[in-house]
Amino acid sequence: MFTPLPPHNCVQYRFEGHIHYGLIDQIYKYDHPKGTKEHALRIHPIINRFPKDPTSPSKTFQFLCYLMKLVIGECSEHHILISPSQVDSLMAYRYLDPGIFGIHDNGIAMVPDDHLGYLSINEESSVSLF
Repeated sequence: MFTPLPPHNCVQYRFEGHIHYGLIDQIYKYDHPKGTKEHALRIHPIINRFPKDPTSPSKTFQFLCYLMKLVIGECSEHHILISPSQVDSLMAYRYLDPGIFGIHDNGIAMVPDDHLGYLSINEESSVSLF
């Protein structure tokens, strides 16, 4: 279930056939001209700023982000309207301090709610990432 209130307001959704991320700002309920009640979500899209430079010295970090399905993004100021049926899943998220990952303001790190971490627990009860 998603709401406009944290922590249930960050979603992964499909728009024009592509996966996008956003923060729900408002939920609208309106009467459709056909006589049905409809809902619309006002979303502030999140621009994916995941580092993509394969020659970067931080390629090991980039690979770990990829394995954990961590999405680094930047919240935009504009908004769009989408249907609730376009939402795929909730996202666990944390706002980033200014300057982290080169994002000056409105940085955010997210992981899809339906993603299971790549943790392996062995018999000695120790936890490892791989």
